[in-house]
Amino acid sequence: MKDHISCSAFVSLVLLLAAFAFFSCQTEDDLDAVNLSNWGDGASISLAPDGSANISFEDMNSGVLLFANYTGDKWTIETASPSVTTGAPTIIATLSSGEPVIAFSDYVVVDDIGKGNLLYATRNGDEWTVEEVETKGDVWLSSFSLAFDAEERPHLCYWERESKSLIHCEKTTAGWDKEVIFSNQDYYDDGGWINISTSIVIDSNDVVHVFHTDYYQISYATNIEGNWNQEIVSETGWINGRISAAVDSNDDLHVAYAQNDEGDSTDCFIRYLTNNSGNWVETKIAPTCSNTSITVDAVGKAHLAFGGAYEGGVQYATNVSGSWEVTAVDSGGYVDSNRAIALNKDGIVHIAYPHYGPQTLRTATNASGEWVIAEFE
Repeated sequence: MKDHISCSAFVSLVLLLAAFAFFSCQTEDDLDAVNLSNWGDGASISLAPDGSANISFEDMNSGVLLFANYTGDKWTIETASPSVTTGAPTIIATLSSGEPVIAFSDYVVVDDIGKGNLLYATRNGDEWTVEEVETKGDVWLSSFSLAFDAEERPHLCYWERESKSLIHCEKTTAGWDKEVIFSNQDYYDDGGWINISTSIVIDSNDVVHVFHTDYYQISYATNIEGNWNQEIVSETGWINGRISAAVDSNDDLHVAYAQNDEGDSTDCFIRYLTNNSGNWVETKIAPTCSNTSITVDAVGKAHLAFGGAYEGGVQYATNVSGSWEVTAVDSGGYVDSNRAIALNKDGIVHIAYPHYGPQTLRTATNASGEWVIAEFE
């Protein structure tokens, strides 16, 4: 049976298969899982059925890309790539072979705007291979996302800066097959900083669904009819942070994001959007602004991780009971704006996030019925 894997935030890829670099691992764990979290701004999490967690994140001091595995009582860690990610997102997945893969960006800042290349790291045994997917330095910093089809082919989505194009790219035996969803897209430019993100998911029929944001709206594009069609699904107010999407076993779509009410620059809510009723329905979840991460369980119920950007902690929301319930997971210290969520086969929630004071990586799980936080040292 196919797992639906998605990760948040991007739209564009190139077609050349580029140079490879190999890096040795320090450790290896036998994982036979497939589950993927949505997006990472440093941290992203992917779970195995045995409960162990694969996590990708940036070493905040050196900027190298790290891979960690946590069994519940033991951490192992290795370098996946020495490339400097400098705060750009990472997105991790675990293939049916048990091997992890990571999408990430290696970028530079030009005139206060992050521009970068899109990279894809795979592990085989004790070696990591880093493949350059987009090498023009034209990828918007936090605009890429990752998903897999039924044959576990990776699909990437991201924005090309100069052409203002939304790109979908699929890896084939010949390399990366790139297609433009649309180009010359107008977007709001606030003095050079543009809040653009994407989230890509693939349903059980291998239909690709892409959600992408501009400052004031969320658009949805799909190739369900063979060609790309696009519609605006929300335009009530200012979009804050990155969007995150998931698809359930009925191929219904679920989206989480933060958005202000129309005409109000201060009143921001975490919102949930779904088409499981046949129409797009939006619900306000919590009065805060944050990047979001969403996943769905076996019966189509949504699970969200989010929080404030400054000392906002980590919050968890779900509609398992039929109504939305929000729980504080970690309220101590400064928590980075990214929180990544995943479920194991038993519906146990795992959340990974960078934490400061002291600076470290944390995971939280509700396996015991209460939230238990583990800290990597």
